[in-house]
Amino acid sequence: MATVGSRPGRAREWRDRLRGVRGSLRLQGVPRRPAELFPSLVALGQLRALGWQDSLRTGRPLGADGRPRPWLPYAAVTVLEGLVGPGTRVFEYGSGHSTVWFAARSRHVHTVEHNPDWFRRTLDMLGPDAGADVRLVPTAGDRFDAPPGDAYVEAPTTADGDRCYDVVVIDGMARRACAAAVHIVLAPGGVVVLDDAQRTAFQPAREALQAAGLTELAVSGPKPTSTATSTTSFFVRGRG
Repeated sequence: MATVGSRPGRAREWRDRLRGVRGSLRLQGVPRRPAELFPSLVALGQLRALGWQDSLRTGRPLGADGRPRPWLPYAAVTVLEGLVGPGTRVFEYGSGHSTVWFAARSRHVHTVEHNPDWFRRTLDMLGPDAGADVRLVPTAGDRFDAPPGDAYVEAPTTADGDRCYDVVVIDGMARRACAAAVHIVLAPGGVVVLDDAQRTAFQPAREALQAAGLTELAVSGPKPTSTATSTTSFFVRGRG
């Protein structure tokens, strides 16, 4: 009898749980009025034209053409499309799909990667004839900082060939230390790209670039494989 008598209480408990679940699943993007339906579908169509749904499905940053693209907000890639051309010299901290994208558009891209798995994956994506120099360089630091003289941080100053870059991308390890070092190799009018600039842990990197006299332009929006909004900051050096 005790078991039978407890059923109404258990039913109420489950109803309360289900109400909580329904509330947590009420997503901001779901149309709630007929007038919102068509604009919402248009917005999804625009994301499809960028390859967002394919990226969610595959877990890889891909364009609508299926080719690799930088793992950055779509608005940030639009900015890069205006910055990177056949004469652009690029340096990257951190390799991946962006390396393939830069190699197809720039004069040359020099990339350092600390992770052996990502290093091999990037080489496989690039192929033998890509215009990129990707090197496996370990670091004694962590994602935020590194000790003085770290080989990973100082890689732009020791690279073969170009030691002056038009675009420097900070999207790997030791971001504060890298941000403090890159002004040495940044060309007049050059740009430093700091990914995930909205994260509190990366504020010291932003401050280091601002302290070097660079002007910040922050670009936010959706990015491949993610439903969250992310920020990429562009730090511009004057030509004077």
